[in-house]
Parts: sequence; C-alpha cells; structure tokens
Amino acid sequence: MSEHLATIMQKHGEYCLRVAYLYVKDWAIAEEIVQDVFFSYYRQQDRFEQRASLKTYLVKITVHKSHDYLRSWKNKRHQLFEKLHIGASKRTPETMLLEQHERST
Repeated sequence: MSEHLATIMQKHGEYCLRVAYLYVKDWAIAEEIVQDVFFSYYRQQDRFEQRASLKTYLVKITVHKSHDYLRSWKNKRHQLFEKLHIGASKRTPETMLLEQHERST
C-alpha cells in the first residue's frame, strides 16, 4: 500500500465510516463498505479530476456503495436472518408455557 493511500485513509477513513454507518446501521458492514471505497479509489485514483475535494469524492463513493449494499441480496438475507432471530428470541420457554396455559383455559 502506498504512503499516499495510507495518509488518505487515516485522514478521511473515520468520516467515511460514520457516513456508511448512517446508511447501513451496522458497524461491521460499514467497515467493509469503507474498505471497498478505498480499494476502489486506489484502483481508479486517476479518475479523480479534483473538481471537488478528495473528501467529497470519497464520501460520494461511500454513499453509492452504501446504497448498493442496501439494494443487494446480501442485505436482504441479513435482514431476514435478523427478523427470524429476533422472532425466535421472543419465544422463550416461559412465554411458550404461558401461551400453552392461555390456550388450555
């Protein structure tokens, strides 16, 4: 990794992480998105025309990648798993016993 990229990551990484988190509401996924942002920038840094600040450019990429994630099947599968997990956690043995008792009376 170049020193130039390391400097950019250190300077703008935390801000991009917070922006990604605002969209996806999950720190681990936001970190993955930011890694992808900097990898994309590294591969295509010659496309940056400096018409805006580098921070603005990176935030724009972050927003686009966050939107891509929210539209992806990976996100939908993650949300479905969360709903199933939450639904399963609400049915504790105690609540199941109370439901059974209510049905029998």
